[in-house]
Amino acid sequence: MFEYIKSSDIIPALLAEKRFGDIVRHVMNGCYEKAASIGEMPQSIAVLATGLLHYILTSSQIPSQRKVEFCRVDVDIVIPDLKTLEKNPQKALLVYIMQSVDPRIVADNLAAIEKIQPVRENICVVHSGSIQTAHKSFLVSRDGEAFSGIISELEKFAGDQRFRILGNLD
Repeated sequence: MFEYIKSSDIIPALLAEKRFGDIVRHVMNGCYEKAASIGEMPQSIAVLATGLLHYILTSSQIPSQRKVEFCRVDVDIVIPDLKTLEKNPQKALLVYIMQSVDPRIVADNLAAIEKIQPVRENICVVHSGSIQTAHKSFLVSRDGEAFSGIISELEKFAGDQRFRILGNLD
């Protein structure tokens, strides 16, 4: 994926224009099939989604912590950080990237995540197959259309938090 991004003539222009959703669609269109052929589904697609989200979070300068553990629960991505999650879960967003389609494993992982993030609307689930969940969910597919929606969610959440912080300066 990073080689694809590096060799792209289009991505630097999209990055300069902060068109992160378009970057997601472009990268997924160019990398999905190769990622799917490398290993087991959905793990290989989860690795692609994780890498792409890390790239987007870094490029967009959205504060986050990635691949961390909190209260013995593995957290894929937390915005802005674990300290905020611990002190005020309302101001923290968790992203869970599914690496299994086994309903029992998914249910166990979501139950663990809900214990550390009790605000259900602040949990996003990234998956590559059909899933029934009460959380915001984003399907990773070749066209990247549904998955690109997570970028708006991340930007909105990060923007709302920054706005609230700035609003407290009065």
